Amino acid sequence: MGKIKVVSFDVEGTLVTPDFSRAVWYEGIPSLYAKRNGISFEEARSMVEDCYLKVGDQRREWYDIKYWFQRFQLGEARLQVLKEQVTNLVFQLVIES
Repeated sequence: MGKIKVVSFDVEGTLVTPDFSRAVWYEGIPSLYAKRNGISFEEARSMVEDCYLKVGDQRREWYDIKYWFQRFQLGEARLQVLKEQVTNLVFQLVIES
């Protein structure tokens, strides 16, 4: 029997709510992009969403947060900030449930 190389879980709606995903992909990343580039949140969100659509959800990159941080040149420090925000959000969701 071969070794298992990858185990993948689609946790949307199971372990996290859609609100959680929207907070990361449509608020967190655009907010960081806006700050990095000195543009409004609305402009950043529009640009980020356009990039999401160009890549499409059929490609592996769509789901790789490090890919997006590299693509938008947000840097490792900003990734850590978003991870901390996400961790806090998870704790809030657990406490509320």
